[in-house]
Amino acid sequence: MSEGDGPPGDSAQEEPPPESGREELDLASLEPQPTTDLGPIVAAMPFRLLRHDPEPQREKIRGVLAVGLFALVAALALFAFVATAFDWLTSDELQALQPIFAALITLAGTALGFYFGGRQGR
Repeated sequence: MSEGDGPPGDSAQEEPPPESGREELDLASLEPQPTTDLGPIVAAMPFRLLRHDPEPQREKIRGVLAVGLFALVAALALFAFVATAFDWLTSDELQALQPIFAALITLAGTALGFYFGGRQGR
C-alpha cells in the first residue's frame, strides 16, 4: 500500500505546506492594542458623557400607575357604597357596574403585584 492510497491525514507523518514566502502570524498570541486614545477628544468636548440609568424614572412611573389604579378602585368602591346607601342607584344599575368593577380589580391587582414584586428584588 503506497502513501497516497489512504484518506488524507492518515499518514504517520504529514508534509509541511509548501513555502509561499510569507510568515505565519499567530493571532491568538497577540495582545489587544487600543486603536485610538480618546482621552484628549473626550476632554475637549463641551459636555460630559454620562451613563443613562432609566431605573429611577421607571420606578416613578410604576409608582404613579400603582397609586392611580388603587385610587380608581377605591373611588369606585366608595361610589358604589355611597350610591347604595343614599338610593342613588337601583340594584339593577349597581349590577351593571359589576363587570367594570371586576375588570378594574383584576387590572389593579396585576399592576400592584408587578410593582411590589419588582421592588422586592432590590
